[in-house]
This record gives sequence, C-alpha cells and structure tokens, in this order.
Amino acid sequence: MNNLYTKLAKKICNISPYKIFEQIILFITLIGVVIVYIIFLYDGILQELYNSILLGIFVSWIFYILVVYLPAKRKRRIIKRTFQNHYKSFKKNLIETFLQQINKSGVNGSELLNLKEFKKFFKEKDNEEDNWDKVLNNLEEDKYFREGVLIEMNILRQEILFILNNIEINDTKAYEFLKKLSFNLYRNQNINPNTDDIKKLSHFLWEVFTGWNPIKGYSEKDIFEKIFKQI
Repeated sequence: MNNLYTKLAKKICNISPYKIFEQIILFITLIGVVIVYIIFLYDGILQELYNSILLGIFVSWIFYILVVYLPAKRKRRIIKRTFQNHYKSFKKNLIETFLQQINKSGVNGSELLNLKEFKKFFKEKDNEEDNWDKVLNNLEEDKYFREGVLIEMNILRQEILFILNNIEINDTKAYEFLKKLSFNLYRNQNINPNTDDIKKLSHFLWEVFTGWNPIKGYSEKDIFEKIFKQI
C-alpha cells in the first residue's frame, strides 16, 4: 500500500502546474457551459446571454493558445534543440582535443562520438600504454590542455543552468540528473593535479564518452542524450 501511495505521489509531483491550471480552467468552463445550457432550456430569453458566454469562452481559449501556449512551446523546443547541439559540440571538441594530445589528429573524431568506438579506440595500446592513459597523463602534466578541458566543461554547465532556469522540467529523473551533472561539472573546475582530482575527472569524462556506469556497466546508448530528450 505504501508503494502505491509513493508511486501516486511521484506521478502527482511530475504533473506540471500549468497542466493542472489548464485542467481546472477546462473543468470550470465545461461546468459553466452545462449550467448555462440548462438555464437556456428553461428560459429562451437567456439565449443571447448563452451565445455571448460561449463566444467569450471561445475567444479566451484562442487567445491563450496564440499568446501563451504556442510561444512557450516554441521557446522550449528551441532551447532544447540548441542544448542538444551544444552537447554534441562539447563532445566533439573534447575528442578532437584528446586526439591532438596523443598525436592522432588524423583520426576521424566524428566516428568516436559513438560510445563503443570511443571505448575501442582509447583502450588501444600504443607502446604498452593505452590511448586513454596518455590523455590522463597529459591532463596531469599539461596545464593548458587541462584548462581547455575545464573551459569546455564550464560552458556546458552554463548551458545546463540556463535550461534549469528557463524551462519547467516535469520529469523528476531528468531534473535530478541535470542538477547532479551541473554539480559534477562545477566540482571538477578547481582540480589539483597533484591529488586524486585527475582520477575523479577521468571517471567523469569516461562516463560521458563511453556510457560507463559503476553499477550497470557500459550502456549501448548515450544516457545523457536519453535524459535530454525527456526534458
């Protein structure tokens, strides 16, 4: 029974306040129409009043759709599409930076956007050291390389904050995911190369580019893109 209440509470929490408002307005409108219609049946004199009320309701809904609903929907679609494009650019820019650091600029970085291809390539060994270890060594030793990676991460975080502040996210999991992602990006901004901070940054980047999860293992689909679609 407790599980039933818990599931019901989650569903209620995931309902948009705007949706609730729309349902209330619709309910009141229907009740009003029914009441006026009943009165109209018993008193033909109220026919003009009834028609005026119906016309007012119709005009109000048209106004709401044109002035509120459609612009909000368009804004949401533009912000979402822009963010998804930026996320892909974020991954592509870092992949190209990684390739430059290990002298593999000739490799097609677009192919490595695929989770499996990224994992396969960066786990390949070259002189008994895999490509990902080379990236990590450069992160630790090359200040400018490290700062470039952190700048890209900070730009992505700003995009996430923009979404959180400008879009109403009704999906609880998506909202919590974005909050956690923003926190992880912020936490990695001030890393000390002489501590375990590089390992933490490495784990975060590996999760982003390979779909790795310490509990579920490797995912076939990009969990980040999956969550973004739920926004």
